[in-house]
Amino acid sequence: MGYVQRLALAFTVTIGVAVTAIIYFRVGNSLFDLAQTGGPFDSVIPMLEVLVPVALVIILGGTWLWVIYGGVQRKRRRGVTRR
Repeated sequence: MGYVQRLALAFTVTIGVAVTAIIYFRVGNSLFDLAQTGGPFDSVIPMLEVLVPVALVIILGGTWLWVIYGGVQRKRRRGVTRR
């Protein structure tokens, strides 16, 4: 996969993560407020409030690291000659 294709995919993932974050912070917080009224999911709400933003950061960071490292890896592979 070429650099431009990786970059295009990274921009697509970035837009997807941004849309997911907007939906999460607009809708998810109000749903968490409803679940905290003593329901069966009352004990896992604090963990979920932290888990989703951390997962989004990991996905976004991993994608951009892949874009950067993929180009370096390709250049290194070209530099190695077979004997």
